[in-house]
Amino acid sequence: MNVDQNLPSNNDYSNKEIFLKIIGIKYSFIWKFFKNGITDNELIKFDLLQTLRKYLSYFDKGMRDSWTDEEEIENYRKIGFTAKSAKFYVNMLKEIYTQDTTINWIYRIGKSHVCTSYKTEFENFLKKFEEKPEKTEFELSGIKLKCDQCLKKDLDCTKCGQCAMVCCKRCIGMNDDKCQVCIWFDNTS
Repeated sequence: MNVDQNLPSNNDYSNKEIFLKIIGIKYSFIWKFFKNGITDNELIKFDLLQTLRKYLSYFDKGMRDSWTDEEEIENYRKIGFTAKSAKFYVNMLKEIYTQDTTINWIYRIGKSHVCTSYKTEFENFLKKFEEKPEKTEFELSGIKLKCDQCLKKDLDCTKCGQCAMVCCKRCIGMNDDKCQVCIWFDNTS
């Protein structure tokens, strides 16, 4: 029996290496993983996702929950992601990364790079977390909650009777239904 038959082909290494690079992992971490973290037999038998799972379990040392963007970026960096890819992923998951562990998010990200159906599944999963604020009574009636003149938020915004700008009580005249700008223009003309 030839010893070379048991060694994985370069294709096995390169496909998995390319996959790990594509998701943003540094080459030095990939090399260390291929050298010490996975056996040749596993490298032959594992598909991309199994290899990623093995990679994550190999480097998941001392990972803790994160509550700030900086902590989450540091978690990605500990697992071997480049600074650029770590920032990209944390910004992509900015409002929802606290909903699950970093390892699970990385696995989902990796899975989304395997094929288009997994990418669509990941995008749909992210949409589940999008919070759409319920419309208030003012928004339903077409009135904004922000004054067009002073740009302050105010719950008592009304439309100016002359120019139709949405204004707060400070910017609407006391005895008029006109805004201060319209009153000023009326007084100067």
